[in-house]
Parts: sequence; C-alpha cells; structure tokens
Amino acid sequence: MNLLLALLLLAAPTDPDLHRLETGGIIADITVEDVNNSGRRDVVILAVDTSSEPPLRWLAVFLNDGEDRFPRLPSFTHALRADAGGVFFAEKSGTAPRELVVVGQAGADVYGYSDNGWTHQSAPRFTSLYPAGFRFPRFLSQAATDLTGDGREEWIIPTTDGFTIHNGEEPLGVIPSAIGGYLQETDTPASRMIYHIPEWKAFPVEGHARKGLVFLGEQHIQFATGADWGETQRIPIPSPRGILDRTFNPVRRRDDRQPRPPGASAQTRIHDFTGNGLPDILVMETEGGMNAQSVTALYFAQDVGVYPDEPDAIFERQGSFVQPSVADIDGDDMPDLLFVEAPFGVRFLVNYFVRNRVTLRVEAYQNRNGQFGKSPDLSTQVSLTTNDEDRDQAFALGDFFGDDRMGAVFGNGDNRLAVFRGSETQLLESAPVTTLDLSPYGIARAVRLCAQTTQDALLVYWPGERTDAVLVRFDPPA
Repeated sequence: MNLLLALLLLAAPTDPDLHRLETGGIIADITVEDVNNSGRRDVVILAVDTSSEPPLRWLAVFLNDGEDRFPRLPSFTHALRADAGGVFFAEKSGTAPRELVVVGQAGADVYGYSDNGWTHQSAPRFTSLYPAGFRFPRFLSQAATDLTGDGREEWIIPTTDGFTIHNGEEPLGVIPSAIGGYLQETDTPASRMIYHIPEWKAFPVEGHARKGLVFLGEQHIQFATGADWGETQRIPIPSPRGILDRTFNPVRRRDDRQPRPPGASAQTRIHDFTGNGLPDILVMETEGGMNAQSVTALYFAQDVGVYPDEPDAIFERQGSFVQPSVADIDGDDMPDLLFVEAPFGVRFLVNYFVRNRVTLRVEAYQNRNGQFGKSPDLSTQVSLTTNDEDRDQAFALGDFFGDDRMGAVFGNGDNRLAVFRGSETQLLESAPVTTLDLSPYGIARAVRLCAQTTQDALLVYWPGERTDAVLVRFDPPA
C-alpha cells in the first residue's frame, strides 16, 4: 500500500508555481523581453493610473532572477510621455539587450538599458499611423525585424502611403501600399476611425542579401523585394468559394449591436507550411446560418508571389461553425492545423441554453513536410460550462509541461482556469491535470522565458480591470 501511494505521488504533477505581479496601476498590456541581457526573459507591463487626467502611464519591469522567479513588486518602473501610444523593443545598436522604443504623434524615443533602468538615447522624427495619446497604450507585436542580416533590426513603420523601412536613424526605403481605413458608423453621433494595418512577415529571397517583405491586406497580398524593397508585386487573395469578395465592403460598416445569426465570413493568414521560407496562404470561408458550410484552403508558394490556381490542401465542414488555427502540436517546429468545431443542432442548443454547457470538437492535422492527411491525425472533445456574462474567457495553447506536446488552458465557467496536457493519442487529455483559482475572464498567453528551452510559462491578466497579473510555471509529472 505504501509503495502504491508513493508511485501515485511520483506520477502526479507538482503544484504549479504562481507569481503574482502587482503594478500599482490598471494593466493595459504585457510582454516578455530580456531587458538586462541575462539570458532569461523578464516581464514588462504597461500600467495606467486612470484617476489622473491626463492618465499617467508607465512600464513596470519584473526582472527574472535567473530561475524564472519574479518579485511581487516591480524591479523598476519607467514613465511614458503623454502622447505615447505604442511600445516595442528593437535591436538598434547591434549589441544586446534590445532598445526600448516608444512611439507617439511625431516619431519615437529610443532608450537603452543601463544600471537597472532605461536612459534616453535618441529621438527620430517621422510621421506614421502609429497610435498616439491612447489612454491605454499597447505593445506593438509587429514593429521590427532584421532585414539586412547585420544584427540590427529595421522598423516597419505604417504610414498613410504604405510602409517606411527605418533603421532608427533614417529611412532606408518606402513601400507604397494601400492602408485600409474607414469611419465606423454607430447608433449615436459618435464614430470610430479604424485603420487596417496589414500583417507582414519577412522572408529570404534567393540571390539577395536582404530579406523581402510580404503584406497581407484585406483583399490583396503585396510583396516587396530588392535593395531598397522597391520591387513590388501585388496579387489577389484566392477565394475558393467567392465569399471573401462578396463580404468585403470598405465603405459601409456599422456597429449597430442588432442581434442576427452568424453571417458569411472570410479570413486569411500567412505561414510557412512547407519550410522553404516563403509565405504560404491559409484562407477560411464560411457560409452563415444553421446549415453553416466552411472551407479552409492552403496555397503553397511556388516562388515569390506565385501560387497554384487550385489549393494544395482543402478541408470542408458542413452544419457547424469551425475556427481554424495554427499551432505546433508535436514540437517539430512545423505549423500544424487545428480546427475547433461547434456543431449546430437541437442538442447543441439545449445544452447551451438549458444546461449551460457546450461540447466542442477539436481536430488536428499534423504537418509532415508540407503534407496534410485527408483525415485528422488527432482529435478530442472538450465540454465547457458556459455562463451568463458577456465576457470572453481566457484561452491559451502552449507546451506548458516541456514534453513537446501542445497543452491548453481555458476558462471552464466555474471561475477557474482548467489546464490540460497534450496527448499523443487524443490531442488533449480528457480531464484537466490541474485547475487554477484565477478568474477566467481575462487574457491567457503562453510565453517562452528562455530561448534554449521548449517549455512555456502561462501569463494571465485582466486588461482594463485589474492592477495585477499572474505568471504560472508548471513542472512536468515525474
């Protein structure tokens, strides 16, 4: 009996390691960055004092102690200027750690790390579509990359005319591009101005020292290559069922809150599915209604800007709402496909409205050197408890246990977060390995604290609501 108990204890996961991070202000956004060149990533939080006018904004930095432990209070803070709207990190000097870049109305301010803080280095001036003066600034996830191979990162600056390539001192090139934008009508005299800044990715170009750039617009994909990125090519996004063209309306877009069934929709992403460095295209189109039909198509790049007329892989569903996503489920650094499916029908409606439960089917198609099977490699069913609150629940995918398997964290309707381990036979284990006594009505993100490991930590925070965030580390079962 004692031996059996010992074996069970050895097989059970240890309690997760929780670090509560207190900023002293309402949290706007969070990122992780190796601030002091220690080899481990630190937690950097954008915080706001909403009681003042204009509101005070600052960065609260929680330094990693080298073993992925963090203090409860900030290691240091850094005040932001009044017109700051966006923040990112970029390697400007060529020597780690990366510099802090704060953008606003007239350009940027660049800061270098020194003696447990940041000191001002330069203030390049330029016009852009960067956010400015926001009450809640944001970290800009798509801001800089090394295009020239010299260890310095160029800034990709959105403007009304397209994009400017900037080295932090002067522009290196201009890429003319149409930036989608519109005024969104509301049911009041107020309106919202919205810009669609295209997603972009850098990719290697054969025969060129500099990388090229691809921009994913609302209806077109644009490529920019050459010495100053002046060689451009623009192609339409493929639409396997014609829904993309049918649903796009750049003029009349309302925010009217009128209840209506899900309508036709389309979305596009770019990923390198084949491993050749070129951007491939994922297109998902859905016909709305109770008899929803969806098709997800993959088009693999044959050369820069060259794609087949017919998709290389296609996945079709009928009678359910399907949300595709891309994740590495087996730790081989190749993007796999996930489909989260909610089947519409009498049982679904009864469970949702009467029992406050929904059952989702999750299917995974593994990427084998750019080849996907006709049927899913792994699948699982997840039963969730719903709630009456009109708030999104936290959800994150990551290798939380360091076993090269994708796990999942999501809210389960009982004011807790459920943590699931990956499984080689059914994608996710049927029961959570543990639960966290944290409000599920926030944002959960998988973060990698060390580039030399494959294990992810979990960050949970409640933007615009709370002053604290929680970082969670899981130890794998013995």
